[in-house]
Amino acid sequence: MTRVLLLTIVWISAAPFCHADIVQTNGPASLTIQHPGNTPTIALADTITVTLTVDGSTTLRVQAPLELPRSAKWQLVERSKADRDSIGPERVRWRLVYRFAPREPGEVSFAFPEVKFRDRDDQDQSATWEPITFTVKTQITKLDRAAIRGVADIESLPAAAPDIAMWPVWTALAAVAELLAAGWFGWRRWFRRRELKTPAAWALSELDRLVALELPKHGRSERFITLLTLLLRRYLDKQFQLPARRQTTPEFLRDLDAQSEFTAEEKRFLTTFLSRCDAVKFAGTEMPTDECNQWANATRIFLQSDKKLNEEGRKAGRIQI
Repeated sequence: MTRVLLLTIVWISAAPFCHADIVQTNGPASLTIQHPGNTPTIALADTITVTLTVDGSTTLRVQAPLELPRSAKWQLVERSKADRDSIGPERVRWRLVYRFAPREPGEVSFAFPEVKFRDRDDQDQSATWEPITFTVKTQITKLDRAAIRGVADIESLPAAAPDIAMWPVWTALAAVAELLAAGWFGWRRWFRRRELKTPAAWALSELDRLVALELPKHGRSERFITLLTLLLRRYLDKQFQLPARRQTTPEFLRDLDAQSEFTAEEKRFLTTFLSRCDAVKFAGTEMPTDECNQWANATRIFLQSDKKLNEEGRKAGRIQI
């Protein structure tokens, strides 16, 4: 009897942690949507896990979406790297895992974008998916403004009687403090002046440090190209106030055509470089050492072409010598 009671308690305590899977199959492609509970009902703070798999030969190539459209009512929380598992002779299973969170409560439809792939010498194929409607709940139902109370005022203290006899002392202390502050700022100005780097100078210095690590020689070309991409995005953010660090590569390249600060050659460099970096990062492949060095040199040339901007910044007082 005690054993039965113990098993019943364990089953009841484990029940809230169950989850359900919604599986859709389209040819060799499969989409698995995992959510908490037995029905498509989740809390606003919960997430769903979406696993995309495509089976094929070793020459399989998959073009999967990196995130949902801007108009979607779900936001990307996390995305894994694409990997391949062997499932038989000359057969592989391509996999990519996402985690999404709802943006608002209510009846929210989740529609995963179309997936394109090619196997061997066949023509391009595509897989589409049926939308799934989730009921997103929140604990906040209706705000009762009448129940909101304001912050009580702080009781005023009685005014203290002025101490007339101490004013010469306070005056002298204030004068000493002003002299000390003036001496401090003067010392910093005349004895600790340093050159304030422009964004281009900062980026070139960081590029030298990154190249000195020799990551590609140690088999870490993916890490090298990721750091090089982040360096370039921070430079674009600092120098041109472009949201390069907060945008995906397709979003940034879509807005790049409207930027008049760059020449046509510079736009071609940014487009080719960022697209190539995404291909390396998301495909999980290594980049040859020679190609890593070529992209580092191309980035250096792009940064060194900013001399005119540096001179204008120096005249405008942005650089202190």
